[in-house]
Amino acid sequence: MRRKGRRKRGQGEERRGRLPAAHSIEERPKGADGRMRLGDREADAVIGKRGGACLVALVDGKSRFPIGGKSKRQASKQVSEVMMRPLEGQPCESITPDRGKEFAGYQLVAKKTGVQFHFAQPSCPWQRGANGNTNGLLREYFPHLNHLPPTHL
Repeated sequence: MRRKGRRKRGQGEERRGRLPAAHSIEERPKGADGRMRLGDREADAVIGKRGGACLVALVDGKSRFPIGGKSKRQASKQVSEVMMRPLEGQPCESITPDRGKEFAGYQLVAKKTGVQFHFAQPSCPWQRGANGNTNGLLREYFPHLNHLPPTHL
């Protein structure tokens, strides 16, 4: 009963331009595909109400251990800052986000942390399965996301 009786509704297609991705998911190392090593993370933002806060989740592909934090806004600058904080002291070889606008600042994160970004194909959520499951679990604890309490993942 994860959705508590509510239906999932389609959001329509976003028309605000496209995010240019440098590396595709096909260029990811073989160890990351088979979930054979620690440090290959999948990134996503669990977005609340429009223009509001969001939770940024970075999930390790092998251990399924989530790290992340709360961003005050969905803007790429704030999401990039939230992504860098939990990566300090954590093993991280690569990050695979979706092509959402919130990850437009990936070059700043890559430059400061030395981590390679590999973007999933559009409309292919199965390419980042660990993160999809974690997002569902986060929505159980933060169902509406209208007001996010101060928290750490």
